[in-house]
Amino acid sequence: MKHCLLKLFILFFLGMFSGCDSKQTGHFGIKFSSNNLSNQWDCKFYYLDGGIKGNFTAKKDDAQLVYSSAIENGTVDFQLYNSKDSLLVIIPTNNNADTIIGIFEKGQQYKVRATAKQAKGRFNFKME
Repeated sequence: MKHCLLKLFILFFLGMFSGCDSKQTGHFGIKFSSNNLSNQWDCKFYYLDGGIKGNFTAKKDDAQLVYSSAIENGTVDFQLYNSKDSLLVIIPTNNNADTIIGIFEKGQQYKVRATAKQAKGRFNFKME
């Protein structure tokens, strides 16, 4: 019994800091992986609760944000913000693939905030 509790505590502790963004309000993830490199954000998780974000920079005038998500359990709400922290778009969940076009300005920075509630699944965003 003590061994099981110790394993549970270790999983909890590791999950709290796995891929944690200190600027976020916080999240808890189990089997959580998140990579936000080269204008692409990939995230997979067995369990996720809380907020995380991905950052993007529009490198051309006709930039577009291509995204997909597959949430098996729980919910994940996605919101796109500009560099002034103004909400631009609420992004639908569970899309095979979709694209946001016509709102990005070259050289400007954007972020997608994902707020998960007891969720399991994956998502991907890429600014082209």
